[in-house]
Parts: sequence; structure tokens; C-alpha cells
Amino acid sequence: EIAVKDLCLNLKVKPEELVGRVGTLQDELKSKQKEVANLKAQLAVASSLALAQHAQDLCGLKVLVSKIEGEVDADGLKAAAERLSEELGKEEAVVVLVSSPGEGKVALIAQAGKEAVRQGVHAGKLIGPIAKICKGGGGGKPALAQAGGKDPSKIDEALEAAKVQLGETLAVEAST
Repeated sequence: EIAVKDLCLNLKVKPEELVGRVGTLQDELKSKQKEVANLKAQLAVASSLALAQHAQDLCGLKVLVSKIEGEVDADGLKAAAERLSEELGKEEAVVVLVSSPGEGKVALIAQAGKEAVRQGVHAGKLIGPIAKICKGGGGGKPALAQAGGKDPSKIDEALEAAKVQLGETLAVEAST
């Protein structure tokens, strides 16, 4: 009873209005959480465009393997990868992005255009081993894959492994 009185006092409602008010607050919280997630995705896309200048030409493909600073979640990384692919040339682009969306978390995404897939790049096969480096896992299709991990301290090592793996994949394809 004391808890109910305290809640009514804090929320400025009558006891019979308490359940409705809590429901309204929960709805407002969900709405704000979605808004924050959308803003983070927009920020990831905006900051990722600056990365486009660091893409490298490799066997006729535009390859970008990079970390996005800030707490960017998987959805934000996916949006950023899509935008970067468009910027680099959707068919020829290979984009691998990594971020740390929170303490003890790693988010990874790999995206490969049609020409990249034709040359042997498989996003799902690329993302799995680099996610393991970050103590995680994941996979996906040849054109798009996502993964997660638990060790942000290994992000740089994972990025280097992705570069090496891409280089080897494309070198093997070029020699056949």
C-alpha cells in the first residue's frame, strides 16, 4: 500500500489511474528507444561516408574494411554498409564494418556486391572467422552477413584478419 501511494504521488495520479499511467510511460519509453536507435543509425551513416575515401582498389573492386567509432548497433552498421556500398559502386563494393555498441559487445557486418560475389567474395564466410577473433559468431549469405562478439579489444585484430582473408580470396580467384 505504501508503494502504491508513493507511485501515485510521484506519477501524480489517483490509484485507479496508476495502471494506465504506467502503460503510457512504457509506450513512451519504447517510442524514445526507437527514436534513439534511428538517430544512431543516421549518425552511423553520416560518419561512415567519411570512410569512403579510405576504400582500396583490389582486383577491380572497391574494398573498405573499417571500424565505425561510437556505439553503433547492428542495424546502424547495416544502414552504414548499404550507404557505403552505394557510394563506392554497389556492384563492385566490398564493405566490412565493425563497431562496439556497448561495453563487452562487438557488432560486425560484411556486404559484397554482385561483382565481388562473382569474384569469390562470400560475406557469410568472411564474417564468421573474424567474429571468432572477437569471441563471437555469425554468418549469412554471399552478399550480406552479420555477426556479434564479446571482446572489443580484438576489433583491430579482426579488421586485419578481414583484410588478409579478402586479399587471399581475391588473389586465388585472380589466379584461376
